[in-house]
Amino acid sequence: MKALGNPFSTLGANGFLNKTQIEELKKVYSGNLRALLSQLLKGGPPSFLYSSPSILLSLEGLASTLLPLGLGYSLAMAFSIAWLIFIGPKVPKAIRSASFIPEFIYAIPLALTSWSFGWPPPLLGTSFQKALAYSLVILLGEWPKLVYGFSGLVEDQRGVLRDTTLLLKAIGLSDFKIRVKELRVLLPSLTSFSITNFVNALERSVFVEPLISYMGIGYLLFSAVTGGDPPLASSAFLIIATLSYLGSYLADELARRLDPRTR
Repeated sequence: MKALGNPFSTLGANGFLNKTQIEELKKVYSGNLRALLSQLLKGGPPSFLYSSPSILLSLEGLASTLLPLGLGYSLAMAFSIAWLIFIGPKVPKAIRSASFIPEFIYAIPLALTSWSFGWPPPLLGTSFQKALAYSLVILLGEWPKLVYGFSGLVEDQRGVLRDTTLLLKAIGLSDFKIRVKELRVLLPSLTSFSITNFVNALERSVFVEPLISYMGIGYLLFSAVTGGDPPLASSAFLIIATLSYLGSYLADELARRLDPRTR
């Protein structure tokens, strides 16, 4: 098999492959998956896939994504917890149905208003208005999922909490205070679910950001895949995959540490 060193030793502008190098890449592999896997197993990933400029650009995109994503998700969590405390775990059918709607569906109207009315600004960027629109999309998309998920966790633990609830009612606590106590008992499960769902929202940014022209890591990954930019696509995918793994580990570890039965 032809070595990768010569055609890809010099990267194009900004550390990306130019058209000639991409054509050389196609000639080297020629669609031969077995040869590609053999090369990866022998020497690891080709060095050009993880060029420094691509990694740095992906990290900048990640920082741009986490700010509006974190804001929208925090508001969705606050709304969901308030729902459980003041209303209880009963969830209407409309919210249960909305919990299955992906975030990019809510981004479509914003994409239409962007080009029709100029809000958010249609040009690609990370302006305050675009970040606000992104947070709004996350809020609308995530709070039904969190309300439905939190309510499901409460209902699943009803049998465990029944004796505690009866005792709290016997000593005269109000329903509001009882719900707060229940949430404290369910804190490990709620924390694990929240972190896992946040990581999933980060992964779905690849569908949301292109619609509102927000230049975060999801937009970078989407544009790199559709535009044939292997270094940037690999770097962005590597970062998202790493965060997904760390998020899953953190969710399990926090659930274990917060649970008094496993301390």
